[in-house]
Order: sequence, then C-alpha cells, then structure tokens
Amino acid sequence: MRQLGRYCDLATLAIGASLFISPWLLGFGAPKPNFPTQIVGVMGAIIGVTGIATVIAFEVWELYIVIASAIASIASPWLFGITEHSAILVLILAGLSALATSGAHILIIRSTRATTDQVEFETWAG
Repeated sequence: MRQLGRYCDLATLAIGASLFISPWLLGFGAPKPNFPTQIVGVMGAIIGVTGIATVIAFEVWELYIVIASAIASIASPWLFGITEHSAILVLILAGLSALATSGAHILIIRSTRATTDQVEFETWAG
C-alpha cells in the first residue's frame, strides 16, 4: 500500500510540473507573461513543490496543502476572471487531477492505519 501512495505523490509532482510548463506547451503564454500564465505558473509551482516535498519527506499535512491548492486551481478562472479557454481547461483538469491523487493517498493512509490498528488490537486482545 505504501508503494501506491508513493505513486500518488509522483503523480502529484508530475501534475504540478505539467501545469507549470503548460503555457509554453499549449501556447497561451504570450511572448511576455500575461495574467493567466502567471496564475497557471503559481498554481503549478505550489502543487509541484508540495509534490517534491511529499516524495522527499512525506507528511500528511502536505496532502492537505495540495488539496487546498487544487481547489484554488479549480476556482481560479472564476475568482480571477480568466477568459482564455485553454488556461481554464488546464487549471480545472490539473486541479481535479491533483485533488484525485491527494484524496486517493489520504484514503490509502486511512485504510492502512485502520488495518494496522485492527491487527495491533487483535494481537493485544489475544
């Protein structure tokens, strides 16, 4: 189960990196950065750096930072009035993907802890 959680962390890192470089890959970054490019870059950096942190030294609270960033990424087109369709699509899809990977990792942790607690209780109860 821990290996599956590690894959979730690596997927979160990949999502953050792809979100960060998406303006240049998809071409919605103007020759000089515009507002949607900056928003996508900041969201990608936050998710990517937190993904790096979870891969290097895992802590559960890092998953909640990714979840908060993913929700902000999903809401940012409406919060900031972004009208570029490709930027909206990238922000929403990356946010949903990061939300799914972090949520899955939290579920994996909870199921692992429940199983471990049950085994410890059964061993203790004898």
